[in-house]
Amino acid sequence: MTLVDALTEAPAVRAAREALAERDDAWIVGGAIRDAVLGRDVVDVDIAVGSDERAAARAIADAGGGPAFELSAEAETWRGLARDRAWHVDVT
Repeated sequence: MTLVDALTEAPAVRAAREALAERDDAWIVGGAIRDAVLGRDVVDVDIAVGSDERAAARAIADAGGGPAFELSAEAETWRGLARDRAWHVDVT
């Protein structure tokens, strides 16, 4: 399996891609890439966006059927969760 396959098959990445498909200012960063390279399950995804992290996290949470909430007002970071809490996506 390639790195791209490992990332695109991860449920958290699929939800983020679905939710943010209309945006051109979102990038996967951080440990998800490392985990995919090492063959680990990708369940914690960090996404950097150009603006409106709240809306992005809410859209991702909606795609996964779970909640979204603010992690840090100072760092402008929000989290979207899957309904079953199997994965999460942090958006900043």
